[in-house]
Amino acid sequence: MRWFSDWELDWNVEWFGLDQDPTVFEGFGPGGVATVVGLQNGFTVTYDWITDVIKARSGREQRISRNDRARESYAGSALLLGDNPRAMRAKMARYSALGSAFLLGLPHEQLTLRADSSGATIYVHDTSYSDWAKPGQRVVVAREGGSFVDAVIQSAGVDSIVLDVAPGAVGEEGCFIMPTVPIYLEPQQDFPRYAITAEIWNLQARAATVDFSAPTLASLALGPITASAAFDNVIVYAREFGLAGNGQTFSLSNIGIGAGMLIDLAGFVQFMFEAGVTTLGDLATALDGSSYLKLGGTYNPADTIAAGDAFSFTALSGASEVGDVGTGATLTTYATHPVWDRQLDIETTNTDGVHGMTQILDHGGVPYSLGTADHADWVRALRLIASLGVEWQWWKLFMVTVKGRQKAFWLPTWRDDMTFVSQAAGEIVIESDDGSDFFAWWPEQRQHVQVVEADGTITYAEVTAAVDNGDGTITLTVDNDPASANISMISWLELCRMESDSSTVTFSGTTFSVSAVARVVQG
Repeated sequence: MRWFSDWELDWNVEWFGLDQDPTVFEGFGPGGVATVVGLQNGFTVTYDWITDVIKARSGREQRISRNDRARESYAGSALLLGDNPRAMRAKMARYSALGSAFLLGLPHEQLTLRADSSGATIYVHDTSYSDWAKPGQRVVVAREGGSFVDAVIQSAGVDSIVLDVAPGAVGEEGCFIMPTVPIYLEPQQDFPRYAITAEIWNLQARAATVDFSAPTLASLALGPITASAAFDNVIVYAREFGLAGNGQTFSLSNIGIGAGMLIDLAGFVQFMFEAGVTTLGDLATALDGSSYLKLGGTYNPADTIAAGDAFSFTALSGASEVGDVGTGATLTTYATHPVWDRQLDIETTNTDGVHGMTQILDHGGVPYSLGTADHADWVRALRLIASLGVEWQWWKLFMVTVKGRQKAFWLPTWRDDMTFVSQAAGEIVIESDDGSDFFAWWPEQRQHVQVVEADGTITYAEVTAAVDNGDGTITLTVDNDPASANISMISWLELCRMESDSSTVTFSGTTFSVSAVARVVQG
């Protein structure tokens, strides 16, 4: 773990953007008085939503979420060697009682550099699964177990990121870049000491913002609206984070006299160029002085602007008040709800439970059980162990969609709940005397099924009708046919919500694990 001194920074000024340099994107959120890098394997991130649940006797629920994004907290440890314990204690002495914000590097989000940096441009393998790779995000570029440099992203491509500073030696191939999040340290921290000059710092902290990644900046891709290939990867960004940038317009005007001039007004920014003479570098220089827009993306500053590149005022768009989550991942949806389509991770057994929601009255005499619901709720343990990358992005996207226990999702039981007999168009025939007691569930409590074929193909369907054939079979009418009759499992597809608003993820190397409990509900 290392600490980077930035004690002279007034983070309140940084937070409100009052010191913004018009030539660069300032980092979003408080800058922090020091940066913490080096969490070891086994650190955890806990996400907390706040949901009020009002349950009716029918089993239906009204769920009201009081925060759109989860609050985050962090716990982990890091080994401090040499002079680092002294530096850390000095920072704690100076700032811990002031409630100052620190910055924490997130190693589970880091990318490895594939080549040496070129100035302020660093080269990574792929940003497709990095929802933090966007202008305004604070980052550190670091060497394993060594020094690091704080920076702010100016623009990001598929395999490169432009920073506001040149990282120097820590920008070499094999080093890494990770996002940082502003944190507040819990009032009590402990530091186990060793006989040698080393300490373990046990971090307990909470995120100082509700979103580790900056709100989206409004943007305008110039490639689709200009004629020259030189503009293919050029983007104009709003300087102000959030929705305020949407609707700001930009124009390129072909004019000989006054070429290079920029009209810079709120709502209207116009650049004058001379075809074949004015370069993209001239455009970048002009926009560096703009109060409203900035040039980003990748381009050759020496490329000239052609007459066909001119276009009238065009609006920027795409900004939001919260950052993107789950970049590169997609959710399976069915009947308007997301599906937890990852197979339940069962090592030896998986925990199911029933919640009858009865109240047992016992005043010292004969007890009495009072029913409060028409149907019991069921609970089922969820466990996901997966590699970072697309699976980590999927989990984040899933959780930000369901918002803790606020929104319902579909969860298959991943049991052979019905014994398959045969399949025809619009119909599936199952056994009726296999003990599954189909009609105890359908149609009052369960109406949907997951059908798994031998090759792993999955079909979700609603059972719209069922007939007991009197010969030990039941014919189900379904609204979605499996691709083949080679069916290996039919499970109930249950509407669920998370049992808790709190979810803790543990990271180790390139994998993460999370355990949760889903409650099967009536709506």
